[in-house]
Amino acid sequence: MRMNRWLAGAVSIVAAAVGAVVVSSPASAGVKPEITGVAVCDEASSSWQVTWTIANTTETPVAISLVKPFPAAPISTLTGVKRGDILPAASAGTLTATSTVYSLGPGEVYLNVNLADDAVYGYRGEVKLPRVCGDPVMPVATFQSRCDDLLVTVGMPAGGLHVPAEIWSDGRFFQSLDLEPGAPAQSVSVPAAKTGVVKVIIDNFDPIGSGEWEYPAADCMHSLGTSQLFARVNSAMSARSSRACSTPATRAATRHVPSSSFSISDLATSPSARCRTSGS
Repeated sequence: MRMNRWLAGAVSIVAAAVGAVVVSSPASAGVKPEITGVAVCDEASSSWQVTWTIANTTETPVAISLVKPFPAAPISTLTGVKRGDILPAASAGTLTATSTVYSLGPGEVYLNVNLADDAVYGYRGEVKLPRVCGDPVMPVATFQSRCDDLLVTVGMPAGGLHVPAEIWSDGRFFQSLDLEPGAPAQSVSVPAAKTGVVKVIIDNFDPIGSGEWEYPAADCMHSLGTSQLFARVNSAMSARSSRACSTPATRAATRHVPSSSFSISDLATSPSARCRTSGS
């Protein structure tokens, strides 16, 4: 009986502890920060200066557990706010941060903020960059249609940023690249069947280039499909059959009249056998 009472007491303690965990609320409960930003072009540096304001909508101060700008370095850098900073109560003011974003075309930039005790949910501010700022060093992309593929070549000139890039198409093709300034351009073969509209993209900026595969005007004999191949074999076999079965008198008359009938079984049949079959 004493053992049963001990177990009952232990169960009560565990239940009380679990109940305390369930009913307790994190410090960030109910806090929903508002993140807004304003972008100004700095022509001299070819960069956007984005000023972020992080405001608390409640009177509960809370620590910041994560601050993440997008795009990431080296395209952008962030100053002014870091992990561990306290977001003050609404009546006590706001936090201010600044992103410096190198201009790689029109696009969007984000600032993501997570609060302490809230690892699941984060909050995001977004600013649209309407145009190219200044005179940045831009990557170069070219598109060349070949018989079986679209050759996409991408390079970053000297003086540009070392950035990742993606080759993507709506035909279900994807390839990532690492663009190093001044390095030789990289070429990627996109199969014709998977091209669609092929784009070269860096982070969340507009595509730096796009292209579509077109059947080239150049000779593509090495890329014959099955139907084309059998059409050519048919023509060759018919010519051999005509020469084997005809007499000198009829050979001249049929020289320019190719046969259009051909089957795979004909490949295994000798010219003389076909002559006997049709000579009844």
